[in-house]
Amino acid sequence: MARHLRNRSLSDDPFAIMMRPPPDETPQAKQARLEQEAQAKERSERIDEQIKRDREAMQQAQPYQRKLLLLGQAESGKTTTLKQFQLMQSASAFSAQRNSYRALIYLNVLNSVRRILDAIALPDDPTENALSDSSSSSSFSSSSYGDYRNRQYPPHLATLALRLRPLLHIHSLLEKQLQGPLTDSPAQPTPQSSAPRWLRRTGSAMSSGDEHSEVTVHAWSSWSERFAPGARSSTAESITMDWNSRDDPGRIFTACAEDLLTLWEDQTVRRALAKQRPRIRESPGFFMDDLARITARGYMPTEDDILRARIKTVGVQEHRLKFERGPDSGLEWRICGFLVGWLAWKLTLAIVDVGGARNQRLRWAAYFQDVNAIIFLAPISPFDQTLAEDHRMNRVKDSLLLWQEICRNKVLEKVPIVLFLNKIDLLKAKLAAGVQFRKYMTSYQGPNESAPVAEFLRLKFDEVYRASCSPGKRTLYIHQTSVVDSRTTQKIIGNVREQIMRDALAAVGLY
Repeated sequence: MARHLRNRSLSDDPFAIMMRPPPDETPQAKQARLEQEAQAKERSERIDEQIKRDREAMQQAQPYQRKLLLLGQAESGKTTTLKQFQLMQSASAFSAQRNSYRALIYLNVLNSVRRILDAIALPDDPTENALSDSSSSSSFSSSSYGDYRNRQYPPHLATLALRLRPLLHIHSLLEKQLQGPLTDSPAQPTPQSSAPRWLRRTGSAMSSGDEHSEVTVHAWSSWSERFAPGARSSTAESITMDWNSRDDPGRIFTACAEDLLTLWEDQTVRRALAKQRPRIRESPGFFMDDLARITARGYMPTEDDILRARIKTVGVQEHRLKFERGPDSGLEWRICGFLVGWLAWKLTLAIVDVGGARNQRLRWAAYFQDVNAIIFLAPISPFDQTLAEDHRMNRVKDSLLLWQEICRNKVLEKVPIVLFLNKIDLLKAKLAAGVQFRKYMTSYQGPNESAPVAEFLRLKFDEVYRASCSPGKRTLYIHQTSVVDSRTTQKIIGNVREQIMRDALAAVGLY
């Protein structure tokens, strides 16, 4: 029986049948087939040889590699921390991208404007009071993407909202350009007009119809290149970020500067926003207090602006950096996938920035192998907020649970951890505004002041760490941070980097 099956496999094997030459093959066709097979074999052998060389190179480099993992929930400050690494090693890290970040900052401003218009809109039912309860657990509601043309506003703001419609049309164009083309098909050109491209269809400005609450881009996508001078757009209505171009959206921001300031400073607006949760000033990408500067003619983002700019990313980020200052001047950091290399020293620091939303955390395990250090970011200001994906879960409690999972992970049990208790600046502002910490953390009995509250949270995280880890197996460093503050954050990062360097040199017997 076995012999019969074996004989059948030789004669009836589907792969052998597929590879068998056709019975009516001509000599010319046979010669062409044999040449193609030889070329395919040669190409396959070259690929195998390259894979072998790459594997050997990785094995040789492994003793000199150091991988740093950035972990934390969504909006914890991971991407901003990565930006700080870039700025610390290269003063011009974002010089070529300032125009692209200007587009992102404009989008952040318009997100705030849409939120304001949502807060002050009069309800369809006149018996309801639109301004009585504007609380929300997220920065945007589904109505933010509705038809703004049909909205009703308080009389003294109605004309103002009408004049801001061209800006809101830019919002939809910026989002589309950030996300990139959905298909590879080229866009059809539009007829020429005397008006800028982004004003040629103002009539449809207020009905984007988007169902999501925030634009998301993949970390591996080159979103900043879509706004670079000379970049080709896949859409007929594209944004040109060039102050010398009549299509630059900064021109209409400048024209609407007074209206934007009037809207932001209006007392009706302030009362409506005061009832929202989270407060608008606590939201990532908040620039409304800088409107006079951002709407000025010729505005270009500062380093602080770039650090504060918000874009939701998923996936692993990729960068290449050239050292321009400090003791490593002249060396190159390469982030390829998640690898950063000091090529001159043959030492690689891998910085892995992975998404923090709950639906992305299952992917973290893929990056846990060969990790040499972890920076865990725990935002401590949102103690009165819940997760966007689970409105029953307090954000600080979620960070504690996530922290517990990382501390208990057997793969990481010997990996040193640097804990950033982040957003200390927002915590101070929130407590100073009168938000009661003990209302949300009932075990806290101290004064409603930032220092004792931060110490209480530090002890909470330290308690989880000690209960989850075997003593002596790893080192824990805890810092209170505001990662948008370059001076203090880069000092902390410098200390972290020096520790990683010492460990790397010690691993090869040089320290």
